Amino acid sequence: MYKRQTLDGADRFSFTLNFPFDEELGEFSGLTWDDFAVGTDVKIAMGYGGDGTLTPLLTGSIRSINAEFTTDRGPSVTVSGYGLLWELMQGTRSDSWAEETVGTAVEDVLSSYPFSTVDVSDASIKREKLIQDGQSDYRFLQQLAETYGFEFYAERDTVRFRPRSAKGDGDGPVAELWYGEALHDFYAEITQRSQIDTVEVRSWDEQNKSEIVATAGSTNANYKEVFRVQAMSRDEAKRVAETKLNRFSDGVITGHGEADGTPEIRAGSVIRLEELGGRFSADYYVTEATHRMGSAGYRTSFEVTEVSS
Repeated sequence: MYKRQTLDGADRFSFTLNFPFDEELGEFSGLTWDDFAVGTDVKIAMGYGGDGTLTPLLTGSIRSINAEFTTDRGPSVTVSGYGLLWELMQGTRSDSWAEETVGTAVEDVLSSYPFSTVDVSDASIKREKLIQDGQSDYRFLQQLAETYGFEFYAERDTVRFRPRSAKGDGDGPVAELWYGEALHDFYAEITQRSQIDTVEVRSWDEQNKSEIVATAGSTNANYKEVFRVQAMSRDEAKRVAETKLNRFSDGVITGHGEADGTPEIRAGSVIRLEELGGRFSADYYVTEATHRMGSAGYRTSFEVTEVSS
């Protein structure tokens, strides 16, 4: 069993069915193919030990079935699929919104999909015009998120569009992992991403026939990056500048690790890692989580970024 959740793209799952193969009948004994047809809705939950409680992890659908017939391992069937965001990646369309907020456009697009909850937070940035030009719905919303500093991802049948903070939902770490105990491996890196000290955003105010200029960062900068984007106000330009500057931040720890199976670890959550020394024992923001159930038991691997103080 394999399940991957990420902040960039649709969740993915895969599991192998080891039904006995009846060579006389030429069929898998007990396997009902209709239960695993392409397009079938799927809900996946995982857990391990304790009281046997299962934690829901994914809501999606089956998208492929692969059969394998080998002499050394015997016949098997692997079922794979994606979470609900996969549907937003299919096809392209064109649309536009005039004098609407980013949040209104996001909610409008997501209303066409089978999410039980649409969580759009603090997206009241008003635009004179928003244009979706021959893009998939996913690419359009992801582009809005990147431009204005939001995260766009799904948790089971809930889709979220919220300000990017790298601090999770504010409720604290969902799990505390100690090296040598539940935390088996952790690989960390501290890098200087860029020497950019200041970001300047410029736009043209057509109504007032004047230029909008906003900056973020140090006033005594040695390195500056200038972007020209569409913005209706200086406040909007300022937000775009701050979003772009954050991407140039340096000295942040990134890493990946593996731990005992912990279903609470999901993309968008915060975990606490301990016994890694003074520099690396810290809270980390999960950008990708993978849950596997196999011969070694239940394992969770993850990719993280250090939570800024």
